Amino acid sequence: MQGDGARDVVIGLIRKITLTKGLINDQTRLLHDLSISGDDAIDLLSAIEKQFGPITIGMNFDDYFPNETEGMFCRRGKFLGVWKPKKELTVGDLLTCIKAGRWMP
Repeated sequence: MQGDGARDVVIGLIRKITLTKGLINDQTRLLHDLSISGDDAIDLLSAIEKQFGPITIGMNFDDYFPNETEGMFCRRGKFLGVWKPKKELTVGDLLTCIKAGRWMP
């Protein structure tokens, strides 16, 4: 599945996890814009891989997402800089990985 079909599936999976009805596009950042972290991030990536294959092999999860405890602080706006800042991962980044069939950092 390529192009808009993959985009629609990925956005649908994101909406299922976040329950957001707002705009989600290729520039939408999973953590920084949607506060997807911890178990929700694992669930999302697992669901994407069920649909499209193992695209996160070689990805260092901790570079992109806080764990569940860190995520609570991040979502509540109390992130005090105790933890290493996380890299941005966008919907477009995921689509690039899906198209390539592998992790594309």
